[in-house]
Amino acid sequence: MHRRHRISRPAQRVQLVAGLLLTFTAASPALADLIPTCAGSTSCASSVIGGVPIMATSSVLPSYAVARNPDSEPVPPGSPDFSGMTLLALVPNNSANAGSLQPNVSVTLNGTLIASATGFAPVSPTAWTTPRSNLLTDYLAFTQLSGPATKLEDLLPATQAVDAAAKGYFAYMSPIAVITAFGTGQSEVVTYGTFASFTGFPVGTVLFPFDQSVLHGVGPVNTALDSTAPKNAILITSAVPEPASAALLAAGCLLLAGRRRRVAERLGTRVETL
Repeated sequence: MHRRHRISRPAQRVQLVAGLLLTFTAASPALADLIPTCAGSTSCASSVIGGVPIMATSSVLPSYAVARNPDSEPVPPGSPDFSGMTLLALVPNNSANAGSLQPNVSVTLNGTLIASATGFAPVSPTAWTTPRSNLLTDYLAFTQLSGPATKLEDLLPATQAVDAAAKGYFAYMSPIAVITAFGTGQSEVVTYGTFASFTGFPVGTVLFPFDQSVLHGVGPVNTALDSTAPKNAILITSAVPEPASAALLAAGCLLLAGRRRRVAERLGTRVETL
């Protein structure tokens, strides 16, 4: 005769809660965002563009600070690995020289330069254009441990609102994984600058960082810890002037200045005659 073991109601509740927590943890990775906010001379505004909540800037060489939500270091100090912030610039595939730009980027912490990269190329000669694909896992081949997925449809409608012919992006990923120490007073500042023929990103470019696990010979190297939700990405809404247009603008300014000088000289002459 088998004896039935009865579990008290408090114990049943503990088991039920533990089971639910286990199921939720297994099914849903921890949600963590990196949050860029425009810094320095760059001005940003939270907007809804093409139905996409996103930040917009008219700067073609933006600068932004990065915090984390929760604003703490995701990898415990002293562990065999640490987190490194990786920077992404998604350039519309139809832009002039979209696959051959040479950006320059620097990262500072409290005014001190901690990392920089110049003249880096896109990660692939083929643009990211696959519908419903995840940028980090499907295109960049990262293993994403936490944070929201970034699908093509999350960003492309915003770009198409300012560049209707865009079908996807070339991804410029900084060849540096900037060591991070998120927390109070630890927001690193990312600044893009000119390099060689690169004078700024084209209209429709989307910028954002993600956090990468940098490992010391343990496990996969390409491991993404956090991502950046589209609402925290930065969309460039102004175009870089073409060289010919810039030359015409400069010539026009010189011509206007010359005319103003001649008018001033004539007025001065007349005053003297009177």
